[in-house]
Amino acid sequence: MASDDQAKAIENYEKALSMFRKLGDRTEEAKVLLQLGVAYRDSGDHSQSIRCFETAVAVCTKLGDRFLLANALILVATGYSSPPEPTSTTQIALGERAIEPAQRGLAIAREIGDRDLKKLGLQTLATVHSQLGLFELDFGDLTQAESHFKEELVAARELSGLREAFDDRGTESEALWGLGTICLRQSRFQDAKRHLSDGLKAARAIKNKRHEAMIVNGLGKVYLASKELTLASDQFSRQLDLARKIRDQKSEADALWGMAIVCMTRQKPADAAKHLAEALRIAREGGDERQQIQIASTIESLASALKIKG
Repeated sequence: MASDDQAKAIENYEKALSMFRKLGDRTEEAKVLLQLGVAYRDSGDHSQSIRCFETAVAVCTKLGDRFLLANALILVATGYSSPPEPTSTTQIALGERAIEPAQRGLAIAREIGDRDLKKLGLQTLATVHSQLGLFELDFGDLTQAESHFKEELVAARELSGLREAFDDRGTESEALWGLGTICLRQSRFQDAKRHLSDGLKAARAIKNKRHEAMIVNGLGKVYLASKELTLASDQFSRQLDLARKIRDQKSEADALWGMAIVCMTRQKPADAAKHLAEALRIAREGGDERQQIQIASTIESLASALKIKG
């Protein structure tokens, strides 16, 4: 619900919009539509915000104002990629609708040579592909996920060329982690190692410890899957150190789970049980139900194996 200040801002923009329409000033109409769209977005009215941005696109197209048009298109893309309280299916559907305006806005920014607009367009496009790649990966559609991570990587590398980057979403390191994870699921271990190793360099280059921990976890899983247990153990230990330094409980529990799997593979159930108990405690503290289920399932598997062995 809009605050009093937001409601007042919307009211003022609506009055200004009506005035400029009566005067026939289309340029000012377009500018106010963009401001009104942002005001609606900030107030939580997502659909009205997008309507304003899309109306601005139509006005700017008729005007032939390329700069305003690029801004409007990028705002449309941002709106579609950030719906309030999205479900996975709506996020994918709306995210797909964000790609075309983001691409158009970026193309115009390149044509007119506006560096700031180009940066904004690249960041928006990288973020959209990042979100879609992660959702498709979660759904298990590896072909679609790979396509999105590749597009994210292209945009992220162009951003790097502009000496620009994100701290988190839309980064080269995240895209390479995604591609490495896909290769791991497809048992393409050498490709997975290559992508993840490149991603590790990229994460360190921008000093992103969270992504570094995430990629080290991916490398640990690759080494575990390829039965290189010493290397797997080293990676999970490195992840644990990183996770504790940045106080990331989810990553810390993930690292302990990986160390437990290594111990189980090495027939060291006591060590595995210790790591799993600690991982479950941390996961409960963090409130990640999905992670708790994974760890509890592994504990059950370990208990069953010991019962059979006994």
